[in-house]
Amino acid sequence: MRAGRANLLRIQNDLAGNAATELLRTDDPENLATGLGLVQGRYGGNLVQSKSRRNDLQSDRRPAMAQMLYQGHGSYRFVLDDGTVVYVDPFAGGGYDLPADLILVTHEHFDHNQVKKMPHAKGCDIFRAADLHPSKKSYLTIESHGVRVTAVQACNKNHPVDKCVGMVLELDGVKFYASGDTSTTDDMRSGKLAGFAIDYAVYPGDGFYNMGIEEASECAKLVGARHSIPVHLVPVDDPNDASKLFSREKAEAFTGPGRIILAPGETLELGKQ
Repeated sequence: MRAGRANLLRIQNDLAGNAATELLRTDDPENLATGLGLVQGRYGGNLVQSKSRRNDLQSDRRPAMAQMLYQGHGSYRFVLDDGTVVYVDPFAGGGYDLPADLILVTHEHFDHNQVKKMPHAKGCDIFRAADLHPSKKSYLTIESHGVRVTAVQACNKNHPVDKCVGMVLELDGVKFYASGDTSTTDDMRSGKLAGFAIDYAVYPGDGFYNMGIEEASECAKLVGARHSIPVHLVPVDDPNDASKLFSREKAEAFTGPGRIILAPGETLELGKQ
């Protein structure tokens, strides 16, 4: 009788060990708790400490994070964690080798709408200002390839409010304000943009077709993004000349909150820090 009981206990312990192994392979909290209980019942507390170390390793995993390539002028490219490629206002610089999944155009000036500069992936979507702002009071939100895009105002004396948009992009867990060509707008003054709790924002500051650096800095304070990036710092008149891409002097004069200066060709990881 004692031998039969011992064998039964051994079988139960083996089954508990196998079940614990399977449960500890999951990230479901209830299954993990059950698995740890089985481990404690069979082995005591030693393997619980090992599981704790596993949790520490999991907490160190790098989160999904989009990469922004600043191409110069008002042009930049995102590569999302899953490989999705998004271009905004293509015109300047390099980095047009990756096939586009999504192309966004804030307005139809030549230095923002060169949508044929890059190859297009199958199913590539192109959204222009007219698609997102079809009427005077209508600013739309769309989703494409895992990116949520909300149109907002963009305007000044050279950029009619009914022909241009800014965009708030939500990608890989961050919010990015693509201002387009603009000066101070009602959406900035009213607090609408601040209400998005934006992580990163770009602002033009050429002082010729758009606001200057001082006004761009004030707009950045109204929007209140965690990080602000000056772009579109040099006026471009020739559609065949994208060589004047950047002004270090103007960029350093920008005083928006959380300022980040990117030179053409530099890449930024868009994290939540």
